[in-house]
Amino acid sequence: MQIILGLVLVAAGILLVLLSRKIYENMSAFPWAEDKIGPGGTLTLIRLVGAGAILLGFFIWVGLFDLIFGGIIRTLFGGITEPIEL
Repeated sequence: MQIILGLVLVAAGILLVLLSRKIYENMSAFPWAEDKIGPGGTLTLIRLVGAGAILLGFFIWVGLFDLIFGGIIRTLFGGITEPIEL
C-alpha cells in the first residue's frame, strides 16, 4: 500500500510542477504568495508544493519516511510507539 501511495504522490507532484502555468491561469494569483515571495510567487509556490509532494512520495515509496520522520513524530506524539502500516 505504501508503494502505491508513494507513486501517487510522486505522480501528483510531477503533474503540479509540469502544469503549474495552467493551474495558475485557471486559479489566478494567491495574494499571500505574491506578497511574501514576490512577483511570480504563486507559480513558485505551486512548484514548491509539487517538489515537496515528489520528495514525500519518494520517501514513502522506498520506505525512508519512517526512518527520517518517525522519531520526530514519535517524540511529538508520544502515544504512537509502533510505525503505522499503510
